[in-house]
Amino acid sequence: MNWKNIKFIFQREIIDQLRDRRTLFTILVLPLILYPLLGTVLLQTAQFMHKTPATVWVVGADRLPQAIKLIEGDRFVEGLADVATLKALQVETNQEMSQNIEQTILKRWTRHESNNADEFKLSNLDVELKRWIQEKMNLHHIDVLLWVPMDFRQAGDSIMGSEPTISNFQIIVNSARDKSPLAGADVHRILGNWRAQLIEANFTERKLSFNLAFPFAIEAVDVVEGSLKQVAVWAKILPFVVMLWALTGAFYPAIDLCAGEKERGTLETLLSSPAARSEIVLGKWMTIMVFSVSNAVLNLFSMTLTGLLVLKNLSGAAPVGVISQIGLPPVSAIPWIVIGLLPVAAMFSALALALASFARSSKEGQYYLIPLLMALLPLMMLSIMPSTSLDLGTSFIPVTGMMLLLRNMIEGNHGLVLQFACPVLATTIACCWLSVRWAVSQFNNENVLFRSSDQFGVTIWFKQVMRDRGMKPAIGHAVLCFITILIVKFFLGLAVTMPGSWGEFAKQILIIQIAAIAVPAILMAAILTRCAKDTLRLKTARPGIMAASVLLAIMLYPSLAFVGKLVMHVYPPSAELQLLELSLGAIIDSAPGIIAVLVVFALVPAVCEELAFRGFMLSGLESLRGRWSAVLLTSLFFGATHAVFQQSIMAFIIGVVLGVIALRTGSILPCILFHLTHNGMTVVMSRVRGLASSDSPFRWFLQEVESDGRVYVEFQPIAIVGMAILATLLLAWIWKQKPRQDLTHSDRSPQFPEELLISTHSR
Repeated sequence: MNWKNIKFIFQREIIDQLRDRRTLFTILVLPLILYPLLGTVLLQTAQFMHKTPATVWVVGADRLPQAIKLIEGDRFVEGLADVATLKALQVETNQEMSQNIEQTILKRWTRHESNNADEFKLSNLDVELKRWIQEKMNLHHIDVLLWVPMDFRQAGDSIMGSEPTISNFQIIVNSARDKSPLAGADVHRILGNWRAQLIEANFTERKLSFNLAFPFAIEAVDVVEGSLKQVAVWAKILPFVVMLWALTGAFYPAIDLCAGEKERGTLETLLSSPAARSEIVLGKWMTIMVFSVSNAVLNLFSMTLTGLLVLKNLSGAAPVGVISQIGLPPVSAIPWIVIGLLPVAAMFSALALALASFARSSKEGQYYLIPLLMALLPLMMLSIMPSTSLDLGTSFIPVTGMMLLLRNMIEGNHGLVLQFACPVLATTIACCWLSVRWAVSQFNNENVLFRSSDQFGVTIWFKQVMRDRGMKPAIGHAVLCFITILIVKFFLGLAVTMPGSWGEFAKQILIIQIAAIAVPAILMAAILTRCAKDTLRLKTARPGIMAASVLLAIMLYPSLAFVGKLVMHVYPPSAELQLLELSLGAIIDSAPGIIAVLVVFALVPAVCEELAFRGFMLSGLESLRGRWSAVLLTSLFFGATHAVFQQSIMAFIIGVVLGVIALRTGSILPCILFHLTHNGMTVVMSRVRGLASSDSPFRWFLQEVESDGRVYVEFQPIAIVGMAILATLLLAWIWKQKPRQDLTHSDRSPQFPEELLISTHSR
């Protein structure tokens, strides 16, 4: 690799981007003027950010006691709420209007013989009466209707009488009006404070201590100071916002450096230069990364500066007051944000460059931003969820781990940061390296860089597919099969319900395996390829390979079981998942026999899943550069189709082994036997008891472990290590076997049959 060429391309692309006014405005100018403009608008509109008065109509105000007043004039009594809340509530007590509403409601209520006026509850009104009340509230612009109960009275000189009754004040709101629910909540708090005053007055009148009503007080103490609260808020917001800016800042220069050069006709000139494709990619990648980091840093600087100047001039209006309480971003967080931004921006830049290489024009390239956002936003959103914390499991999640690391660094949890910094950095660097490798592979593929721009039509597409069918599917066909399986499984999963018996459960599993996994692969192999048998790898394998696959599954099972236990420790299942597992376990225990369980959980998944993943998808992905890429991508697809995250990790690991067997043997029959044996051992180990007893011949290899009230059979450490060594040797023997040569692997187009090639050569 020639670093002079990379430096030259980097300088060329930087100069080219600096000449582009659109890029300069979007990446460099817009962040500097956006936040001052937003601050100016906020200052101008802050004067309108106040509560507008809401009308509260009190029905039965004459029944309220006069000793402890609730209403005085057209306002609630001072002291029941803060001044701003009391000013925002205008009380109406017109006697004639109130009596009209009350009589109409009671008349409609007492039409039914079972209803009594003394037991009146607005919550039990019929739909017609509720609609009438809503029309009245809209007609007279009433936001809240406060109903004073009929039996709420003042008896003699006592405040509430000698034996007060339990009465229900009812607050009627109209949620169709925006102010009504908010005003109803304010009225609810005011009534609560007024009720406390009535209780205190009653206790005082009877010469009782008010402490009898409230024997203890509740006091919440927060040990975090106000400044640290602001830091905690910004620790969640800043990494998310900065990463989002870095992603958008990387994508638009990537579009111009790929699709833009295609439109200008300069990409061919660059590709014909002495620089290698990898050197061109690195030069463009470094350019995109510069603009990505610059966009994020400039946005951060502009937001901080604007907040410093604007928040000082904000009034105490409610929405603005919330913003003022958040405060300014902590200055100490900025260096950590920039340091953590670099590797993530490098990954975003490589992903954007690889995606932009598909685009034929800048307009088409902009459409690819949405899929990229859809893929990365869940990883960003996961870091700001309250239930997400930095641990060993989350540290291996791309983007999420880095954002959680930055969050803890800003909050000052340096011990936690040092504990998980290595796995977070290793994961981020690995993802960055894979993204760069993907971008290089895209630039090495002429079909990607110079795609045709034919118009799309279903009929034209179908004719082209049938005409250009190859011996094996294309990469796009494999991806389409994976997406189809995901969609069909999703809708079938919504259609099924929690099974109540073994028969229902087995039926659901069989339908999902056959209809969602096997059928799409078989249909696509029959339609999209010329030889479905070769595509699905339905070829015989040598008996030694078949036996070795079964033996490999047996030898590898203890190691996989141990890895599965580690996965469950790193990513512990939720309480709901554990409860579901217990319920399904009880259903499986009710199966008619172990043979039925083996058929449903071992035989059917082994056949259906191997046809789809090691059959159709692996055949389609074999055209990637390096067959390991096909194995890893197929394993990733295999893991993604499992609903439970812990199962997805184990499925990915097992998928790698199955992919190696499929490539070295050219057949899925050994894969089916491996899959069948592995799942069968899982079923047997979960149902057989007494294998680890003192008189059992397997006691040297097995042990019984009790967890959550259940007894599980696990392998002894010596068995795990010994069988792992044997499995490694056996897998190495399978790897050394000569791959079966596919006689039809030439994958020639039907437009050029062998006879035409021979006749052309003879001329």
